[in-house]
Amino acid sequence: MAENAPLVFVQAWESLKRVWGPQLGPAVADQFRTMGVNFERLEPAYPLDLWVRCLNFTMDTLHPGKPRDEASYDVGRRMVEAMSETMLGSAMFGLLKVLGPKRGLMRMARNLRSSNNYSEAAVLEISPGVYELTLNMVNYPQYYRGMLEAGMRLMGAREPKVSVLSYSETRDAQFRVEFQ
Repeated sequence: MAENAPLVFVQAWESLKRVWGPQLGPAVADQFRTMGVNFERLEPAYPLDLWVRCLNFTMDTLHPGKPRDEASYDVGRRMVEAMSETMLGSAMFGLLKVLGPKRGLMRMARNLRSSNNYSEAAVLEISPGVYELTLNMVNYPQYYRGMLEAGMRLMGAREPKVSVLSYSETRDAQFRVEFQ
């Protein structure tokens, strides 16, 4: 792997495994092994392009026939919920709940960096409970929308609502995050 190659860390892969739950039987596990991921012996990190291929496989298999936006939103939401069940995720969301949703959102770059080495985030407070979040290297904006809504709930936000404001050819995305 190149020295500055974008990588997705083992924590994200463990969450992906949890998203599959009992549906990750031998046949599905074999398909992941064919792609280069053995869930029984995970490496510390894998290339981003492999992560995207595995997300596509997950969306296509768990949500056959659904529009990509709908499937990616659900997988993103489930990823965060699954991450909160891991040792690292439980500790992280425990701290974020103590900090509260505003401070948790302001730490978004650090939060995302627990699962990869490439995420950059900028948060701008528009008014109390209304924020704009800009993220780089977003493959599926609705996936991140699902992640953000689930994450905000886990941080104690009431009635979180996330909308995609923009998505560019360079894969930068801007979101509006609102909560009580």
